[in-house]
Amino acid sequence: MTSIYKSLENKIVIITGGSQGIGKSMVFEFVKQKSKVYFLDIDKEGALKLIDELEKQNLKKPFFYECNITNFKELTSVIEKIGEENGVIDVLINNAANDQRHKIQDVDEKLWKDRMDINLSHSFFAIKSSIPYLKKSKSASVINFSSINWVIGSKDTIVYQAAKSAVFGLTKGFARELGEYRIRVNAIVPGWIITERQLELWLTPELDKWRSEQQSLPDKVYPDDVAKLALFLGSNDSKMITAQFHKIDGGWMN
Repeated sequence: MTSIYKSLENKIVIITGGSQGIGKSMVFEFVKQKSKVYFLDIDKEGALKLIDELEKQNLKKPFFYECNITNFKELTSVIEKIGEENGVIDVLINNAANDQRHKIQDVDEKLWKDRMDINLSHSFFAIKSSIPYLKKSKSASVINFSSINWVIGSKDTIVYQAAKSAVFGLTKGFARELGEYRIRVNAIVPGWIITERQLELWLTPELDKWRSEQQSLPDKVYPDDVAKLALFLGSNDSKMITAQFHKIDGGWMN
């Protein structure tokens, strides 16, 4: 059963990449907390399916913006529009990512830029454009997403690893810069999260056995497990936690 955080009720929450996977679970969980949720994604079909699921459960309808978050002008415009409409942004979650596998020899300038833009750069520009509205919150929280991938050194994800390692510096830097305004900045560091995408593309029985052997806790980690951590970090219960990296990987990375 999910904890109820009274401090999240009516809070303005923005989530990038909310149509699938971890993002979808976070939209669900924040809506259940009665937050006013906005999610940005290029996947309109997935977004509409999510909204339909929420309506069937008689839950509050979130607000969806079809947005290419790697177009930073477009991203900034959407965030500023949300900020102006509400006068404040309380929680910003930079979740959107692309962990598509790639070989070193296939990495050209375009692939490098594309992966950096979605896995790292969009977080910078999302935070930057949110600052005037985060300052107006009594307890603002920014949540970035890294990955244990770069720490354990996985194959065929070198650009993804480079971007996700840089999220640590981005988080530390913004936490120091924004702390005087009571804006918290933390990062969630997921392990192998069992999303629909992982099941479709990569998680074979052999790899699942290997996964369970790497973790201290052998059970699968699901998107809703990550979403519940995000609830805590977004709530006032975490009011004195900032510049931290919160692993959720079943004890894989020690």
